[in-house]
Amino acid sequence: MEMNMKLKLMPESLEDKVLRKEDLDRYFSNTSIENLVLLLRSLRRSGCLNFEVTMDKQYLSLIKDRETLALRSDVLIPINRGFNITNDTYGLGRLHTKFKNEEPLSESDIVLVAESLPEDIALKYLGFKLFNIDWEAYEEAVTENPIEEKLEDSYDRVEFNGLTVDGGQVSYRGREMQVSFQHRQVIRLLVSKQGGLCTRDDFLDDYWSIFNRQNYANIDATLRKLISAVRGELVHGTGKDLIVNEPNEGWKLSS
Repeated sequence: MEMNMKLKLMPESLEDKVLRKEDLDRYFSNTSIENLVLLLRSLRRSGCLNFEVTMDKQYLSLIKDRETLALRSDVLIPINRGFNITNDTYGLGRLHTKFKNEEPLSESDIVLVAESLPEDIALKYLGFKLFNIDWEAYEEAVTENPIEEKLEDSYDRVEFNGLTVDGGQVSYRGREMQVSFQHRQVIRLLVSKQGGLCTRDDFLDDYWSIFNRQNYANIDATLRKLISAVRGELVHGTGKDLIVNEPNEGWKLSS
C-alpha cells in the first residue's frame, strides 16, 4: 500500500472510542477533514481498519442557543456573524435526524458538513470512531517510507522575508514551525513566488502535490479553507498575518 500522508502508530486503547480530529492529528499527518477521510478510506481499502464519522448532537443545542440569543434585544454582540440563523443552518437540515441520533454519516454527508460548516465548528462536533483494526496491517502501513519525504527532498530551499522552506522543514527567522505536508506545500509555493501572486491554477498544479491528485466535490471551497488554515498557522508561528488575498485573483505573501 502506498500512503500519501505520514502516519504514526496509534495506541490500541483508542480503538472503538469516539475521537475528535485533533486527537487523530497526533497520529495521522493531514490538514483537513476531507484529507483525513481520504486517508481513512485508504486504510479501509487496504484492510487495516474500518471507521465511522458522526456529528455530536450537542451541535443542535448550539443552533438553538444561538437562535435564542439572536432574538434577545439586550444582546448587542454580532450573533449572526458567520452563522446563518435559520431552521436549515448551513443547508444541513436534511441531516437533522442523523445529528440528533448521532448516526454514522455517509461520505456525501461528510463532504456536505466539511464544506458547509465553519472549520472550528466542524472540528468541535465531528466524531471519528475507528474499529475492526488489523493492528499488524496498520503497523505495516505506518512503517512504510512516506512518499512525501522523497518528494520534499526534490525541491530547492526557498526563503522570503525570513520565512524559509527547506525539505520537510518550515521556519521563520530560524525558528522551526510544525506544519503538515499539505500546509508546507502551500507555504513552499507562496515563498517560491517571492511576493508574487499565486493563482488558483498554481495551487492545483500537480508539481506541488497540494491536493494529492484527489477529486474534491468543491475544490474552490476546499482551497479557501486550506489558505485560511495556513494563514492561521503562519500568524501563530510568526506573529504576523503574512498572506494577502487579492480578490478574484489569488494570494501572495506580504512584502
